[in-house]
Amino acid sequence: MTIFYLDIASFQAGIDLAGALAVSAKATQGTGYVNPYFAAFVAEGAKHGAFVFAYHFLEHGNAAAQAAACYKVVGKMPLMLDFEPASTRPTLADATTFVDAYRKLGGICWLVYLPKWYWSQSPINSASLAPLASRGLLLVSSSYSTYTDASSGAGWQPYGGMTPTVWQYADAISFNGKLVDFNAYRGTHPGDQSVSAILDTLNEFRSIVTTGHLPVPKPPTPDPLPTPPIPAPITPDPTTEDDASMLVTPDKSLVPAGTAWPGVFLFTGGVLFYVEPAEKNPAGVLIDNVAAFLGGGSKPIQTITWNQYVALGGV
Repeated sequence: MTIFYLDIASFQAGIDLAGALAVSAKATQGTGYVNPYFAAFVAEGAKHGAFVFAYHFLEHGNAAAQAAACYKVVGKMPLMLDFEPASTRPTLADATTFVDAYRKLGGICWLVYLPKWYWSQSPINSASLAPLASRGLLLVSSSYSTYTDASSGAGWQPYGGMTPTVWQYADAISFNGKLVDFNAYRGTHPGDQSVSAILDTLNEFRSIVTTGHLPVPKPPTPDPLPTPPIPAPITPDPTTEDDASMLVTPDKSLVPAGTAWPGVFLFTGGVLFYVEPAEKNPAGVLIDNVAAFLGGGSKPIQTITWNQYVALGGV
């Protein structure tokens, strides 16, 4: 998705910005010029929901003073530096001095308009643009030719070690009755002309003008976690080591002399119960109690020492 935006100066005074997605408006030039229509351009853009940012036309010399004069007018609004000749021919040093001073004041400047034709002439003479790139500046080129999104387009060709982020491809397109310059920014939604793609691309452009970077992508929304099943109620295991009923009997060989062998006991719940090995039920049937306890889940009869028997309470 590519968005196209206009840049305007006093020549376009009174322009209707209805339908504009973004607008670059001239604010200042050198140390002494303030565009008398700048505030009106900002208000007109805001009325139509356009993203408006300013530009300063750079002159040769007094670059720090130019930055101070510009900042008084523009403040915290993002700014593009217009680096081309007019009455003077600014240098790379003018551009970097302006940017450094402007940012030190708290200004925002990430775009620099530097046409390839001026870059190739004196005083730049096709020099490396590393001083601009090292400051994170993004290049705006100009080539008034047939526009294309293809990388082969004239305005997308690199020079000075920088590749243009924006291409000013026309200087006289009619917009709401005014002839204006038009620029193109290629977003990250190639071929997509949906409303969401337009909004995303405009957000990208706003971000690079404001921060020098594309916006940080939102983390994907994780799929909702499945609802865990409700666990079945836990039923205590009656046969665990700690609480299982246990049939115990002292080792007959270890019973102290003069003491009768006490027999078989049921140890459960911390209490020792004597188990009559066999007895008749009311119907007169002989019941094997030991076998019944074993059948009910008690552990097999455990042989313990006399001291263990006494410790369990068997006296």
